[in-house]
Amino acid sequence: LEDAPMPRAQAAALLAEGDHPAARATLAALLADASAPSLVRRTSARALARDARRPDAVREALRDADPFVRIYAAGGILAAAAAG
Repeated sequence: LEDAPMPRAQAAALLAEGDHPAARATLAALLADASAPSLVRRTSARALARDARRPDAVREALRDADPFVRIYAAGGILAAAAAG
């Protein structure tokens, strides 16, 4: 799945719901990859905050140049907070 970032992000998001460190690392790497498509980066931001329950890991994304990445990161943080 190296050449298919969206399926990687989706698979990592599903695995991150359990305590899966490699899935969290994949999501973080995809989020940090400025050359990745916006859809992949925003999906990774939301999944890392909400599904992996790591809202602190996406704080930097709140300052991203892409407004959609910022919105998805903020939404993931809020969803994580609401879930407790």
